[in-house]
Amino acid sequence: MRNFAILSAVSLISLGVVLPCWAESSSSDVALNIYNGGVALVKDVRNFTLKNGENSIVFNSVAEKMLPETAFLKGTDIQVIEQNYNYNLQTPMNIVDASIGQTVKTALVDETTGKTIFDEAKIIDSRYGRPVLQFDYGIEINFPGRLIFDKLPDGLVSVPTLSTQVITQKSGEQPLSLSYLTKGISWKVDYTAEMLSDNKLNLLGWITLKNESGTDYKNVSLQFVAGEVNQVNSNSGIQPRAMMLAAKAQNADMSVMEKTTALNQVPQALGNYYLYTLPFKTDVLNNQSKQLALLEKKDVTYQKEYKIVSPLYLWNGVTGGSFEKQTPDVIVQLNNDKNSGLGEVLPQGIIRFYDKQQSQNLAFLGENVFAQLTVGEKSELKLGKAFNLMAEGKVVNVQKVAQNEVEALIEVTFSNASDKNESVSFVQSFGALWKVLEENIPAKDKTAEKAEWLVSVPANGKTTLSYKVRLSSALNQN
Repeated sequence: MRNFAILSAVSLISLGVVLPCWAESSSSDVALNIYNGGVALVKDVRNFTLKNGENSIVFNSVAEKMLPETAFLKGTDIQVIEQNYNYNLQTPMNIVDASIGQTVKTALVDETTGKTIFDEAKIIDSRYGRPVLQFDYGIEINFPGRLIFDKLPDGLVSVPTLSTQVITQKSGEQPLSLSYLTKGISWKVDYTAEMLSDNKLNLLGWITLKNESGTDYKNVSLQFVAGEVNQVNSNSGIQPRAMMLAAKAQNADMSVMEKTTALNQVPQALGNYYLYTLPFKTDVLNNQSKQLALLEKKDVTYQKEYKIVSPLYLWNGVTGGSFEKQTPDVIVQLNNDKNSGLGEVLPQGIIRFYDKQQSQNLAFLGENVFAQLTVGEKSELKLGKAFNLMAEGKVVNVQKVAQNEVEALIEVTFSNASDKNESVSFVQSFGALWKVLEENIPAKDKTAEKAEWLVSVPANGKTTLSYKVRLSSALNQN
């Protein structure tokens, strides 16, 4: 079947068949508004010469994955009365399927003599480009040769095309703007964090744009919208609010388009979303992945901590429990404010950390998903485990002091195998109302569900955290 399709296409070329052309204008301006979730708004402005009365307008090379029900045409003093999206392309399969009932020439190479034997056959049926042929001698189901067409069947187009019928009372040349949503265009952000010291890093962000919409976009203006747009799970495409947001984005100021750096673009608020505008035009080709610089921040302040979440389950019915060889998570905290060297909305993406403290060669430390971060927010990112630090703990004693009320003594010993002093955050959750009665290290944070201690552990040494807690189903916490 695959060989047949290829041979059919070659036959068309060898005969010099001229594909039909649509009368249309050249594109004068194209803009893409790309959303998270693989959907984009295309705004295509072309100049047409209109006559007074009814006019046929053709936009060819629209996206193959366009949602035709979202298309709308705008111009001065025009009324759109009909729109047709033609996507039945001139592929070998479609040509065969559209030629059922037609008589075509056939070509078959004689393997003995090497000569081509020509004949004629009628296409009496076809299944996905695999024809059933009726020859004078009988019916062939798996014909091994080529088909040669004198002409292309009607109704096929070389590229996806949107044709419209408009009425105007104003003749002359004017720009017409076609806007529509298409699937198959997506973007994502990847960050690289180069750690320069224990509290400074350089942050670089890249946008990766992928076009699988079925068409090329040449010299286009690009905007990226950060945030999840609600989509209806049906052929109706996307909800009207998304269309309104898209139209608003297209009306954003795109007048400054000099080709300069794309770095450090300040996002524009767009409802509950954020809009990033590329400050120059570029080509976005079909089946292409393109990377564009988003931001570069130097000497960003960060905080690193080691955190262990206790595996002990403490409730008013606890009778014991222990754990061994718990290693802490390595957590990097970023504060999105100007004091830290940031202070702008950061889209969601994967952030990868590299260490450049020990040598000039980068060492990969880990990666995590970077949730969209608005100004003033904090982000805690887990990079991995710190195996030079370890903790083991147990419930040393449990004493019942009243009905549904117990007091438990817990000890946790931390070990540090490195040559520098470290601090470990230890988080204990409670399954009952609780109150700390005794602790040898004051807790740095307490909530209704948990307490957190910051434990300093000397180089090549140990530290023991000890705390006594009362657990009850009717105890008021202090």
